[in-house]
Amino acid sequence: SQEAILNGDSIFLIFIVTPEIDHRKPFLQAVESGKVAYVEKPFVTSLGDALSMAKSANNAIATCGCLLRFESRHAQIKRPMGQYGRLCHMHLHRHFDQQLHELYGRTRPAHLTMTHDINIANWYAPSPSKQVLTRKGRCRGNKQPDHLGEFIEYENGATSTLKADWLGAGKAGLQHGGTCSV
Repeated sequence: SQEAILNGDSIFLIFIVTPEIDHRKPFLQAVESGKVAYVEKPFVTSLGDALSMAKSANNAIATCGCLLRFESRHAQIKRPMGQYGRLCHMHLHRHFDQQLHELYGRTRPAHLTMTHDINIANWYAPSPSKQVLTRKGRCRGNKQPDHLGEFIEYENGATSTLKADWLGAGKAGLQHGGTCSV
């Protein structure tokens, strides 16, 4: 039962893999009962959920899964960054086929795909953001945006541009992919 999971001593870690809009309640239950919480991305879809979850996790062990900073290619970029001088600008772009919008369109591209790039840019910076400007666009009549652009200015003077789109013509044989330049 849920009560046995939350109160039992044999359970150490709780994986939260509910739909994105339902992460808050099980997360709060897990951390309030002293369990380690692992939340599948995207962590949240609203600022209110993010704030209440962050507040309750103050003395807890919790993480969000599937962050690409642990992927070896990004670690290989991060490792030698200091030897090239001061970081000035980063550009990250994710391009997906239109059919994937139908599959993953339950949430915004920023929550589903751009979450990786925001995390990577913040890791590369490494400085608090000073200003964020985001623009979205719809051109296919979908519930969620078809494309999204974001500009982040960091307190240390570095900047990043991030783009995510669901506009690839997969039926025409074009592939989806991503780029990262620093």
